[in-house]
Amino acid sequence: MNKILLTFFMVMACASPGAAQAGSAGDEDGLYRLVPDTGVYLGWMPVSYVTAGEKFTLDLSRFMDADTGTKITTPEEPGGFAPAMALKGRFLEIAVPEDREGLFDLPVAVATGGKSAKSYLTLVINRRNRRVFTYEPQKPVKKVSVAGSFNGWNDSAAPMRDDDKDGVWEASLTLDPGNHIYKFVVDGEWIPDPGNPDISADQFRNSLLTVEAGAAGKRPYLIPERRGLNEIVFRAGAEDGKPPAKISALVQKADGSSRKAAFTTEKDLIKVDISGEGAGSFLRVIVMDQAGGVSAPLRIPLGVPARFGWNDAVIYFAMLDRFRNGDTKNDKPTKDPAILFPNEYHGGDLAGLLTKIEDGYFTRLGVNALWLSPVYRNPDAAFREYAEPRRYFSGYHGYWPVDFQKVDSRLGDLALLKKVVAAAHNKGIRVLFDMVFNHAHTEHPYWKAHPDWFVPLRLPDGRENLRLWNDYPFTTWFDRFIPTFDLGRPELVSELLGNAKWWLEETGADGFRLDAVKHVRHHFWCSLRKYLRAGVERKRGERLYLVGETFLDRGGIMEFVGPNKLDGQFDFPLYDALIPAFASGAGSFQALDAALEAGERAYGKETVPSTLIGNQDKARFMAFADGDLPDEKISDGEVGYEKPPQVDNAGSYARLRQAFTFIFTIDGAPLIYYGDEYGMTGAGDPDNRRDMKFGDELSGPEKETLAYTGSLGRLRAAHPALRLGSRRTVLLEPGLYAYARAYFDDRLLVIFNKSSDERAVRIKVSPDLPAGKYKDLLGTREAEVGPDGYIEISVPPMAAAVFSRQ
Repeated sequence: MNKILLTFFMVMACASPGAAQAGSAGDEDGLYRLVPDTGVYLGWMPVSYVTAGEKFTLDLSRFMDADTGTKITTPEEPGGFAPAMALKGRFLEIAVPEDREGLFDLPVAVATGGKSAKSYLTLVINRRNRRVFTYEPQKPVKKVSVAGSFNGWNDSAAPMRDDDKDGVWEASLTLDPGNHIYKFVVDGEWIPDPGNPDISADQFRNSLLTVEAGAAGKRPYLIPERRGLNEIVFRAGAEDGKPPAKISALVQKADGSSRKAAFTTEKDLIKVDISGEGAGSFLRVIVMDQAGGVSAPLRIPLGVPARFGWNDAVIYFAMLDRFRNGDTKNDKPTKDPAILFPNEYHGGDLAGLLTKIEDGYFTRLGVNALWLSPVYRNPDAAFREYAEPRRYFSGYHGYWPVDFQKVDSRLGDLALLKKVVAAAHNKGIRVLFDMVFNHAHTEHPYWKAHPDWFVPLRLPDGRENLRLWNDYPFTTWFDRFIPTFDLGRPELVSELLGNAKWWLEETGADGFRLDAVKHVRHHFWCSLRKYLRAGVERKRGERLYLVGETFLDRGGIMEFVGPNKLDGQFDFPLYDALIPAFASGAGSFQALDAALEAGERAYGKETVPSTLIGNQDKARFMAFADGDLPDEKISDGEVGYEKPPQVDNAGSYARLRQAFTFIFTIDGAPLIYYGDEYGMTGAGDPDNRRDMKFGDELSGPEKETLAYTGSLGRLRAAHPALRLGSRRTVLLEPGLYAYARAYFDDRLLVIFNKSSDERAVRIKVSPDLPAGKYKDLLGTREAEVGPDGYIEISVPPMAAAVFSRQ
């Protein structure tokens, strides 16, 4: 394994408005220079939504790689502005003027060592919604605060006050549109808001708050209409027929720089000149109407499109020990009499996975990317969890590595892993390995040979730093036998980066799913991307997909995402709205749509998040849909031991099919967690990790659901509108939800009815869907959009439909 030279990044000091210059040194920033400089790297920046009169801070490490002599300027251009700016370490701080509102393309010029590049940071400057939280206690209290997804669950970030001594505590916060969850913290006790009847359907019982982004159809439309060799035409405007007030059109070039694209307008058409641009570049357009409403951005690949982009992916997560046992000779359970069956090794392996790749199981599902649980060697013995009820567990899941360069013998060996990757590639399926960079097991040689590579278990106050996720995110241990790495150690970082490259070079894998992202310091993710860009991506001529797991709000998720960090993360904020909307039925489509739109704003088209209805850390969708969860008395995890769910209501499969239809028809890379494709149920971990079933092991409803999921995979592959197109909500009523998707000639209407009755609807779908005949791709129904722009359809109860232009 190659070692990496250590160099140092200088903390960038404040400079005059419009310019910033590198300055003095700092230890944290020095870690960003662990990988040697290779010149200026600049990546695309998504649209940023900021508030007038406030400071906007941008972590430049997400988008660029600069050295100690880097200069960053924002020269003023006609119609724009040059804001006051300070460069502090890796953070660019921009003071947004109080009197500025609207849509602006802020030029950003980067120069170092005689090399320079120019990009644009598109700002949507507006005034956010202000929400007043109130709490009237029934007894005297000393301290109250509100904590939630909007402030990282920090119980000191938003204190509530009772200044007028009327017994009502208040806090006023500015919130982005979307779905938020929160609680009040009253003298240290976390409680739901007693004045808010909307409560989450999970075990945490958080209060739900939806900040609306506007009524359905009020967001201006922006539709890719037609394309030619030198021009792309969009249709854009507001519901009242007025054309856009402002237009941003940028060509994002293959080298990461961007330029303004020339365009002309004619009524509601925008004609953008793309002359001279080829493959690898994109055209990104966003418009603002005269009332200040902003469209979702569109991002169109130019030239001959790449054969595959990660927004084309349908990802399948196979937990190897539970997927299929293809070789019983390598079975090696702990046989510890204290371990319960759900916590033991079950015998699934790479041979079993290979069988299903070769027999076309994933191809029939429309899957083109496989995420494998960690293949590292894990301990042979069972270990007792420190938390009550202190059960014993094996390392069946793969997240307790004891050797970073050996495949666990219970799964197979390196030769078999290479065969799996090759077989997947022959089927057109990419492979993602699950990588653990936060910790190792105490049986790992690192623990004995390099104890200084780990942070201490004890805090200065004597407490054990165990699962203090929010208080000590970068140092807390998962358990007493799982020590956390000290990633401030350059030699350790060098070792881990070299190991990551080794797995890719040895096997030909296509990227990584990254574990516990928010517990790993930011500099590591920049170093990983830079190291793999130089050592793997440039040789292959294609980008690896790095997708992370972070349980934070969208702002927290995006701190780790960008062209110089991760490509995306799993969209848990959307999941939090999806489960109540589809599974339990307690949530509204209004909340779901607000969450979806908030994600579209936060992530942008440059990011490829992964949408999901479940994973290994969440109770199964079917347990919520069937009413087994949440349990009022015990946690989701304990439900799995005391009363493991079974599917009793056949109607729960209809809920599952609707949820899958949703994630397969929106942006991002949809994830199928093994077993969800047919409706496996299960409570919290480890009951959500039951053994997979195939063929005749499935019931009739399970077989029907499996076939339906496969039809969604094929539908998504056949329709670029679902991966690249515009999306506009056209119907939002209790129990009914519909949106239009458009990408040039590919026009679709997606509609959901979660009520128990058939519903006849008349929806205005123009201009997204032109007049003509449409057919339901998931059934046999037909409908027609008339000259007035309306479509009349009847939607069966608990069903979804996808109508396509014929």
